[in-house]
Amino acid sequence: LPFLPMAIGGSRRIMPKGDFLVRPGKIGVVIGYPISPPEVSYEDDHKITEEFIATLWGEVHSLQEQACRLVGAGTDPHQEARPQG
Repeated sequence: LPFLPMAIGGSRRIMPKGDFLVRPGKIGVVIGYPISPPEVSYEDDHKITEEFIATLWGEVHSLQEQACRLVGAGTDPHQEARPQG
């Protein structure tokens, strides 16, 4: 089965870590294209699997940057700006 990479940006503005209050605001959701895993047998080197996982995480990171830019949250999900006020 193919993997469908996706990312959400701006959610830290809506509900910062440790808070229980949800604030009004916008989030960005970006969905990538399906990525099929390689055909790997039990005897295959784990390097193929590790390369696929790295590819998948790279795509998710790229989508995360896009989602954050959609809502002006910056490109690093851990450095999203806190709400003003």
